[in-house]
Amino acid sequence: MRSLVSDQTLIYLESNDFAQMLKLITENEKFKKDSALIPDLSALEGLQIAISVTGFDTSEKQVTNQSSILNLKPKFVAVAETHGWSWQVEGLVDGPLNKFVKRAYGEDVKVERKSLTNSDWYIWTTIDGRRSFAAIAGTRVYFANDEDSLEKALSAGRGDSESLLGNNTVDSEYGRSKGKLAFGFASNEGIKKIADVFGISVAVEQTEDEKSRGFISRILPQILNNSVKEIVWTAEKTGNGVVDEIFVKTNPETSAILTETIVSSSARNKEMFSFLPAETRIVTRYDLKNPQVAFRSILLVTARSVSEADASLIAAFSNSLLEPYGITNAEEFLSGVDSQIVTAQIDEEGDNSFAVLEIKDFEKVRSALSNELDLNDEFKQIGIARLWTSANEDLAAATIDTILLLGNIDAVSKALTTWNRRKLSPAEVEKDFTKGKLFDLLHKSKAVSVTFGRGNEDIGRLVSVLGEVKKNEERSFSNTVVETRFTKSGIERRSTSDFGFIGIIIAQFEDQ
Repeated sequence: MRSLVSDQTLIYLESNDFAQMLKLITENEKFKKDSALIPDLSALEGLQIAISVTGFDTSEKQVTNQSSILNLKPKFVAVAETHGWSWQVEGLVDGPLNKFVKRAYGEDVKVERKSLTNSDWYIWTTIDGRRSFAAIAGTRVYFANDEDSLEKALSAGRGDSESLLGNNTVDSEYGRSKGKLAFGFASNEGIKKIADVFGISVAVEQTEDEKSRGFISRILPQILNNSVKEIVWTAEKTGNGVVDEIFVKTNPETSAILTETIVSSSARNKEMFSFLPAETRIVTRYDLKNPQVAFRSILLVTARSVSEADASLIAAFSNSLLEPYGITNAEEFLSGVDSQIVTAQIDEEGDNSFAVLEIKDFEKVRSALSNELDLNDEFKQIGIARLWTSANEDLAAATIDTILLLGNIDAVSKALTTWNRRKLSPAEVEKDFTKGKLFDLLHKSKAVSVTFGRGNEDIGRLVSVLGEVKKNEERSFSNTVVETRFTKSGIERRSTSDFGFIGIIIAQFEDQ
């Protein structure tokens, strides 16, 4: 399939069994529960598909006088090798593909057909001028949102121009796709193209402070451009669901620093999970042999990847990362806690969050906290727990023996209530999410970082693209576990979920 797309491809995705990949979604019990109509995928049997992103269009939409939204639209072409007869190929375009475009654009979209020397073209045009393109060339169907991208792919497929098959970097990483359902690759040039927009996106999500946003959006592109060489993705089915593996290949210097300093201690303390309220949305467990050294190494790698001026600001800015937990000196704090750290986000927006840690050096921890949370001040006794609150009643800290809770006052209070309830009635544990199959990965995994997300994927959006959503049914959501490891050549992120990244990609079309 790589021989059918241009060598100018920035991001490449491929599946040698498209129907089987979609069946991972449509045959999932959660999908069946929410769908009134299970799609017939028989027409896609034996279909191979490749998607090539050749560039990006950026546009800015003004929301208010002070703010705007930056949109990044990829220029792509999808190539499907049907291995079928001409009437089957035409039926694929006239049927499913035509319905898909009308579903996205509306029934008013106009279709134009024209025959060229080596292919038959279909052009869909909306009233506002948006266009999509398809072409039939032998047993292949090409679909694109950009005419130039389509022409480049057709040229590569005919052998008139260079294809991605001649890219040695892609070829060397292609072995990772053996036996997998899907393969993806982002080139160094592709990473550079999206780095700026990625930096802005992260900045907006992380903070409302304009200075902090400016700093994040400035340094993230520098870090990506100077430390990341390429990104590889594979997807496969396992007993726990769909597993997506993303490998971020970093330069040798970066890899050497991270693998030597960010090391798992293999510590396991299930007691920390006893504080998680039933409504918890996201939980992350960090297992670091030396949290302070790990933090320093990240700062070092970051400083080496940015300009000298920005490097001098990183240390000062780093302390603000832990401010939501009432921590003003990150290094001092991390030197005083043990290897396992758990953070939890209770609400969808992230306003209510807390951290659970084990104290190793009380004085170091105390001195690293905000002046509003002085652990030498008076406290409120709640059972065997001690609770401190800030003057503005925004932040809170609590201790139970050597366990420390920090964060938003509402979140910390709920965590203490949950812990007490579980101690009084162990049967409560049987009813909550911490007994789930995926959650077991959180404390069994040997990764340095593991995140469990509840209800972060709206199944209804996915169903609306592939099937038909049942009416008057309660919305269903799926869960995800993401494990992060550092290797000698890069960073591995392994995501386990019901529908995988394929489901996330398909769900995006619900908004198009």
